[in-house]
Amino acid sequence: MTAGLVQHWLESGRLEMPLPASGSTADRWQSLARLAEDDIAAARIAEAHVDAVAILNELGGKPPRADQLWGVWAAESPDAVLDASCVGEDEFTLNGTKVWCSGAGFCSHALVTANVGDGQRGLFAVTVTDPAVKPLPSTWWNPGMAGSDTRSVQFTNARAVAVGEPVTNGQVVCVIDPA
Repeated sequence: MTAGLVQHWLESGRLEMPLPASGSTADRWQSLARLAEDDIAAARIAEAHVDAVAILNELGGKPPRADQLWGVWAAESPDAVLDASCVGEDEFTLNGTKVWCSGAGFCSHALVTANVGDGQRGLFAVTVTDPAVKPLPSTWWNPGMAGSDTRSVQFTNARAVAVGEPVTNGQVVCVIDPA
């Protein structure tokens, strides 16, 4: 039910909200609160989507298309590591596991944090529907948020685009085009 409801909100325009620092913070928060009144787990996914829109806007990235549902997967665990490797001027591949990815089975895209070397982290845009991105069976169970489909995701040479400032990866400096 959660995936269908969030998709309905996306298609109906209910996820189009004022951006942070636009002078309409109260409107943004009230819109999210109204979604949570309908379904708290679905609102959790909606919040991640509108956060991704805001992050992309703030970093000068291309806004998501109207049919794209985005997640933000930035949680870290010492037991699961996701590494990014530069493979071209602005291309990276992601390898490893990302934990606690809400909407793992139904988001179309995500902003994902990953190690880039020397203790540095980067932010990357990925297409979640790529076969190189595989949601794993859930090992986390929280009855109140079960509909959020929060689980680990395995990345195997998944294509990614860095978002934000140029990222240094070892000796290679990759030029980043957030579009």
